[in-house]
Amino acid sequence: MVTGDTRPAAKPHYKIGEIAELLGVAPSAIRHWEKEFGINTFKQGLSKQRLYDAADLAILQRVRYLLQVERYTIEGAQRKLDHPETRRQVRRETLMDIRRNLDDLIQVIP
Repeated sequence: MVTGDTRPAAKPHYKIGEIAELLGVAPSAIRHWEKEFGINTFKQGLSKQRLYDAADLAILQRVRYLLQVERYTIEGAQRKLDHPETRRQVRRETLMDIRRNLDDLIQVIP
């Protein structure tokens, strides 16, 4: 991945604290990015906590990279993420994550 982040263990969903730890940011930053970048946060489990899937994680990794590494403004990052090539890249990274997760699951099946 372009962001240089390490890959998390294969999981179907992540809690906000897990996402924040993976990205090295505060949970409040994740909540702010949800609002600014239109990330669907209403995937809640029985405990009423925010749950994120691989697609959400890929977008948040890209947001973090653009804001903290490339030093984009919120508006600049929004424009960059709205670019068709960026959307394709995020989808491609998400599919690669899903593929890795499936490969991991296949390895544990007897």
